Amino acid sequence: MVTISYPKGIDDGIFRQTVEDKFDVILAGGFGPLKGKIFRIGNMGDVGEHHVFVTLNAIASSLNFLGYHVDTPSVLKLAADRLKELNMQTQVQTSSVSNLREKDSEQLLYINFKG
Repeated sequence: MVTISYPKGIDDGIFRQTVEDKFDVILAGGFGPLKGKIFRIGNMGDVGEHHVFVTLNAIASSLNFLGYHVDTPSVLKLAADRLKELNMQTQVQTSSVSNLREKDSEQLLYINFKG
């Protein structure tokens, strides 16, 4: 779960409804003392780059629509650059694990998931 604080002047209900109506992206609101102050982005399950870009575009575009200036292309470029870095790191880690002997990789999985 990712939580993001609202900039001044953005109404929680109007913002989340705008995101849903215009982009079919559903964001959750805050609870208790955070109600109306933050929104939440779920990120469990099969989340890929497409979902990241659609969600960020929906958030940035909705903020612009509601009068809060966001440089949407810069947001999407920053996300693309960061995802590229993460993908490169993942490839290196996957390559390192695939070079282990089968017995070693079983031990690695045991440590990660059961240890």
